[in-house]
Amino acid sequence: MPDPYRKVNPGDDLEFPASTWNSILDAAKANQARGGAPGKDGSFRQATIVRVKNESGEDLNRNQILGLDGPIFTPTDSQNVFLERVTFRGIKPDITKHKRRYVVLLDPARDGSFARGYLSGVCQVKVDVADQSHEFAIIDDENFTNLKSSRHGHAQILWRESDEEAYGYDTGVQWTIVRLGVTMSCFAIGKANGGISARSGGTYGTGTVDIYRSVSGHEDGPVESVSVLNASADTMTYGGGIDDGRYCSVAWDADGVAWVAPLECPDGPYT
Repeated sequence: MPDPYRKVNPGDDLEFPASTWNSILDAAKANQARGGAPGKDGSFRQATIVRVKNESGEDLNRNQILGLDGPIFTPTDSQNVFLERVTFRGIKPDITKHKRRYVVLLDPARDGSFARGYLSGVCQVKVDVADQSHEFAIIDDENFTNLKSSRHGHAQILWRESDEEAYGYDTGVQWTIVRLGVTMSCFAIGKANGGISARSGGTYGTGTVDIYRSVSGHEDGPVESVSVLNASADTMTYGGGIDDGRYCSVAWDADGVAWVAPLECPDGPYT
């Protein structure tokens, strides 16, 4: 039986059975479903990878970071071009503008050239790990080379070199595998430092918490101190605040703001 998928040479007559043509159509439909709508150049749009023009003023390597500074073509410039493909301007990361608006480059990008970048999904990127208990990462201001670890963030750390004893890392800049596009945070345990006021009307209470971590069931630290907001007016200790030295939990929202709540165990979770 002739091979329905045999290749042809230039000048050959194109004759193939209906089953072959149907298989080609099925493959094209499956590819389109995976990648999105095809562009005029035959490429397929992907929701997790976008094209970026490097306007940072520096040549960059793959897996480095660019902040997103809006699309190159807006509907005012050309609606047809705007709808054809998502393409951003890429600039130096700015912590005030790009907390959740950045890409990790999939390709090297000379200054002024175009490259692909991960907007979401799983990719490799360097992270400056400040503490082994950090499970997330955020952009580092004016830093193309790496993200920095945090207790909240847009990037969830799935693996890092310091997870493997053979690499010899503990903290510091190291390769990681992250999941971009999350809006998550972790909880931490701490003690109120100086007392935390209660909410009064529409004004949140404020204070500082010394953050601890558990080592073999015992508290270690404090490893850092964070400013917190208290949304409660009447469920805390007397007066609605949190007394100095009381154990409490801290959670970070999508913008990196820390919120506090008291723990029910007055002697702490490590005893």
